[in-house]
Amino acid sequence: MLVELVPLLFQYANLTVTPRYYESPLPIAGDLLPNGTWNGVTGELLAGRADIAVFPIARGVGPSSVIDLTYTYDELGLQMLVKQELTSAASSSLFLAPFTTSLWLVLVATVVGMPVLIQIFAKLSPLGAFELIKLRNLTAKSRTQEFKVVCENDSYFMDILQAATSSNVEGPTAKSWAVRLPILYFYFFMVVVGAAYTASFASFLTVNNFSSKVNSLEQLARDPTLKYVIEDNGATLAYFQDSIDPIIQQLRPRLQTVRSIRDGVAAVQSGEASAYIAESHVLQHIAGQLPCNLQVVGALFGPNGLALGVRRGWPYTQALNVAMLQLMQNGVGDELRRKWVGNQDICTSSSQVSNRALQSTDFSGLWYTLFCAIAIGVVIIIWENLMVNVLQSFPALRSSFLSGTNSLKYHESVGDLFSAGDEDRADFTNNPAYEVPAGSASDRIAKLSSPTTSHEAGTLKDESVDRILDQGEYESADACMTDLAAML
Repeated sequence: MLVELVPLLFQYANLTVTPRYYESPLPIAGDLLPNGTWNGVTGELLAGRADIAVFPIARGVGPSSVIDLTYTYDELGLQMLVKQELTSAASSSLFLAPFTTSLWLVLVATVVGMPVLIQIFAKLSPLGAFELIKLRNLTAKSRTQEFKVVCENDSYFMDILQAATSSNVEGPTAKSWAVRLPILYFYFFMVVVGAAYTASFASFLTVNNFSSKVNSLEQLARDPTLKYVIEDNGATLAYFQDSIDPIIQQLRPRLQTVRSIRDGVAAVQSGEASAYIAESHVLQHIAGQLPCNLQVVGALFGPNGLALGVRRGWPYTQALNVAMLQLMQNGVGDELRRKWVGNQDICTSSSQVSNRALQSTDFSGLWYTLFCAIAIGVVIIIWENLMVNVLQSFPALRSSFLSGTNSLKYHESVGDLFSAGDEDRADFTNNPAYEVPAGSASDRIAKLSSPTTSHEAGTLKDESVDRILDQGEYESADACMTDLAAML
């Protein structure tokens, strides 16, 4: 990156210069030796053998006291490089891992609360979960008997539990859309939640889980058994020696050094050290290379400005500083950073599967739409009650309305908007598919009976039944009434 940056600096500074590079005998920023001289790239600048050091030097410490520095080209600080260790996924509670605890609690509350809410809706709606059928044996002049035809799942708990645990469920049995709409959407809700759980659980079973001994600088300071290393020269060493940060002071007695970046990485790979502390951009590049078992952890800390070193008194320093500002402001610096740091990462794939536990916020859209379905159900309940009250208050309108709805038929059975379908009538009729033979006594019984809006079976007069019995087509009144019940 720096080799490409330097020619751009000269170009933006309008300097016709052709850089000539050579490698420093010691590839470090530089240390002050006991004899008062400096080694590394700082020593090369002080000796006059170089005008500019194409090497990252932190501002404010070490060599910056004897050489000049350009404006910073990177604002990164220090971080820790640690080794990733594969952890076993086997656990008795692994099936709970795809969802966080808060999400499990919210889902349980939803599954328990929905049937309670639906039951309330069914009670409030005039087209609720059941209808009342009245039958009377007219021949015997018996009292009217009431039959309450209810849905199969009276409390709706089974409807909700089936939706929560099975993908093969029947539709809601209620007639009111105030009940049907929330249940139908809850089916969709649970399909999405179930699919998300399946995918997340599969990732927990198949994706390798990695962990590290150290995740933060504070953890490194608290655990005296954890070892760390830094380079034995440069700004990082100076920072650890001179910092007044309490955490750094706590770490200072355990300070161990290595000669180079390569030695620091080797110490972490071999397990001799739990962490290697260095400049963040250097560690990010190392972690992105094979064998892809290293990870950069912890927040940034320490010196956070990297610059190029120049010989003190060099006449082009000011021009390079102006050029550096231009490069950073027009985005060229960011482009170089992405090219040489971000794009060099071969370990992180954009398609990498994550086994992060899903949270409640991940499903917030589902709950918002569920609340909308419930709100629509409330509106439907209000409309249904308003409609019933209006029809009861205006008899003429009620008669006109019912005369139209009485023409609705369900499998040869006459009904209205307030009656259940044949799936409910199967509980008390002999045959839901009962066919009336043309011209038979049963046909005449049907003509003599008339359904009413109160669901009363009919008003067949005793003399009408007796007249049909006299014709010899029925042996008894009970047989006649059996056909009558089947017709109604």
